Amino acid sequence: MSTWRRTVAGDLTSVFRTQTDKEPALDYVNRDRHIEMIVAARNKELPTNYKELTPTEIAAINANPRTAASTSHQEPGTRHACALPYELYAHGALSSDGKHVELELTAANKVFGHRAAGAPFNVYLRNLTKQPGMQAATYTVKAGDTLRPKIPLDLFKDGRFEVEILAPNGFYRRFTGTAQEPPAVILASLQQSTGDSTGSLELHLHNPSLSAQTLTITDNSYGAAAITKHLGSNATETVTIPLESSHQWYDLTVQAAEGKTLAHFAGRLETGRATQTDPLMGSA
Repeated sequence: MSTWRRTVAGDLTSVFRTQTDKEPALDYVNRDRHIEMIVAARNKELPTNYKELTPTEIAAINANPRTAASTSHQEPGTRHACALPYELYAHGALSSDGKHVELELTAANKVFGHRAAGAPFNVYLRNLTKQPGMQAATYTVKAGDTLRPKIPLDLFKDGRFEVEILAPNGFYRRFTGTAQEPPAVILASLQQSTGDSTGSLELHLHNPSLSAQTLTITDNSYGAAAITKHLGSNATETVTIPLESSHQWYDLTVQAAEGKTLAHFAGRLETGRATQTDPLMGSA
């Protein structure tokens, strides 16, 4: 296998969990029944008689696909989720000269050591001057490494940058702002104690502007109360977000007092221990 494929795909050992007495007995495949299902599927006719959606149904899907009755939905509830050796970070901020957006894409190995996994990062630049107004790029970062792409600010319409970053395990980041209105710098990292993850997320807030800023941290999906912080000029503060109740899943936005979203963070924080699948997707 190539180094790239090994970085992206790993060695597949993360699909296994240590056996415990609480694990249900395996339902071993019944060969005859399984073959009958394959034969029945092979002889099925192609799907037909599709239902045409009404404008009302389409509007409901566009408004909230998770609750729309006209789409298929995941089975409710959660299931065991294996631990994965991901320690991923992505940060975005204006350069010191105000002419670039500087990204940091990191696949760290502080928590999982030699077992740590690298990852692909898909980066989407939005609100671009040139049509179609969006540009995509993919980077692969090996474990223990960091890439630092720089994006010229003049690519964005009216200088307002909007950058989205996606990676495995539900990892999502979005950063916005302009050079004229220096946004607060928000860094997300997992909280550690003696080298191990505590299961909490830390948001490091920094106000680089000459005036005070009020920032509100909102939990979009898992029911935690909003947190408001007042930062003076050049002030820095760290906020700890406990994640036990959501099985280490998080979905947070940080907004300025004017209602502008400065950053959006979502994903699952890995601790090295098996948890549960996303309770939001399972409507749990």
